[in-house]
Amino acid sequence: MIFISHRGNITGKSSLENRPEYIMAAIDAGYYVEIDVWKTSEGIFLGHDAPQYRVSFEFFYANELICHAKNLEALFFLMERNVHYFWHQEDEYAITSRSVFITHPKAVLMAGSIAMLPELNNLWTPKQLDSAFGICSDNIEQYRKVYDERILYRR
Repeated sequence: MIFISHRGNITGKSSLENRPEYIMAAIDAGYYVEIDVWKTSEGIFLGHDAPQYRVSFEFFYANELICHAKNLEALFFLMERNVHYFWHQEDEYAITSRSVFITHPKAVLMAGSIAMLPELNNLWTPKQLDSAFGICSDNIEQYRKVYDERILYRR
């Protein structure tokens, strides 16, 4: 099981999400991070609804990133590099460049996929989450603690 911070958030949504320093802090705390990537004529940016935070090409060297291409130009940029990326709109399932499925919070959880924002889906059981490849959440610390406690309890 891998634990993925959604846009750098660890303990809840924040106005700091998608900021490069916020993302690096989540990586330093031991998480993978799903980020939103845009490419414009002015460069590469992070941001959910629009390009906000300019980053260098070197930013993408962090192995812990899972990059959500937000526009076609970003998709082509990410495809040209050896980074973990995906594209989706409102699809129930997406597949990443490293052949990992992502399950939308409103879909039936696919075993072996990344459970995206399980806090938005009250139907996914702890047993189903155990079958996931990873969990991506704004509250990822909570999920990691619960998972660690379940592992300790089983011993």
